[in-house]
Amino acid sequence: MIWGINFNGQAIPPGFEKKFKKRIKIAWLPRGHHYHLVGVADSITSRNDMLIQADNGHRLLHVEIRKTGGPTLYGVYAY
Repeated sequence: MIWGINFNGQAIPPGFEKKFKKRIKIAWLPRGHHYHLVGVADSITSRNDMLIQADNGHRLLHVEIRKTGGPTLYGVYAY
């Protein structure tokens, strides 16, 4: 399942959103620039679908993995 306003119109559930930071800093980015959480997926196929949909050739994407007691969650960040 995919969650994220830009992907299917459903907001990321609060329980899943708490497992990821809202924005992250990558070392090579200039000061004041961050990646923002845009979606969460609960399977690797959903994550791949989300990456295909999010990548328009101009966005920089970053994926973080959270292993929880339930499904493994994949957070997709965009710059």
